[in-house]
Amino acid sequence: MKRSNENRSLDELISIAAVEGWEIDTKKYGHSSDWICIKEKCIGSNSKKIVFNVVNGYFSLYAPLSEQTVPSMLADPDYEPWYAKILDLLHENLKRES
Repeated sequence: MKRSNENRSLDELISIAAVEGWEIDTKKYGHSSDWICIKEKCIGSNSKKIVFNVVNGYFSLYAPLSEQTVPSMLADPDYEPWYAKILDLLHENLKRES
């Protein structure tokens, strides 16, 4: 399945993430990095963490229960519903093409 999408602006991402229960750390962005950290707000140690490059759209996800890091190009949003939700958070105008 091919995808065409655009990264959300940082301001838009911060607004949407707050509503959807994510915290964003932008301390290093703009100074020495194009990356931001996004952490799911939840109680316990099961919160997902995302490292997202706001310039090129690449990201990696760390899900504590799996003990694995999932790079953006490897997960399948049709197989993993949580992955599709992350794509919706990070990208606007997500169009799925068969």
